[in-house]
Amino acid sequence: MISKLLRIPAWLQLLLLCLVVVPVLAYLTGNLVLGPYPGGFGLLGYVGRLYADALRVEPAAWILLSAPALIIGLWKVALQVSRAAPAASGKPE
Repeated sequence: MISKLLRIPAWLQLLLLCLVVVPVLAYLTGNLVLGPYPGGFGLLGYVGRLYADALRVEPAAWILLSAPALIIGLWKVALQVSRAAPAASGKPE
């Protein structure tokens, strides 16, 4: 019973990955590579600014937030194309 309650649909996992995990990883990576975030308030300031930019339809914010979904979508398309390619090649039997 508990295992059924803990199952999270794939679309919700992807949404959480895009909206929660990616901004945190981007902040941590930037903090390690470039130093502390200058906007103040650390992680919360960074995430707040990122979401504000996304609401203002800034392309960089949308690319960052949607990157996992785009990668997964491209991966699925590539798998479908690679599976369809042998059938379409007309190999002799």
